[in-house]
Amino acid sequence: MIHIDFRKDLQETADIEKQVACLYWRSGATELASDKKTLTLQQFEEKYLKLFTETSLKYRNRNLQKIYLQHFPQSKSVIEKLREFDQLSNVLWRLVHMRTAARYLHRDPEDIKATGGTNWQKYLPPRFQRIMFFPELWTEQEKADWGKAAIMKALYPTSAS
Repeated sequence: MIHIDFRKDLQETADIEKQVACLYWRSGATELASDKKTLTLQQFEEKYLKLFTETSLKYRNRNLQKIYLQHFPQSKSVIEKLREFDQLSNVLWRLVHMRTAARYLHRDPEDIKATGGTNWQKYLPPRFQRIMFFPELWTEQEKADWGKAAIMKALYPTSAS
């Protein structure tokens, strides 16, 4: 998914390389102090960026979103499952990851080294990135509140939803 700061500008472009340059995980792998790419990101890009870009080109018209839009745009059951998948992948998984990271990283300042100095506090919360595989399935209000219901449920599990 394209980082939210660039999504609107790149929504209509077919230029995969421009889109790849703005992927959300690339912004998350920057050093807090300098805003430069971490060594981990540099090494990842060196090893995988060409393959990642080639794979993106190969599957840009053969992916789950394209299949849904071409064959099932009116199917309520498919829409329900895609929305569930979006929530599980882009909200709930991120919250579990963030909770685990926070427990580990708040023990000792030395543990921050484990992140390579990344801005994980800004990168992991779903509400900051609002990453959605199927943005067309969500209302503007749901997009604005992305992750909020899951966070409330995690904080207050006995409250009525």
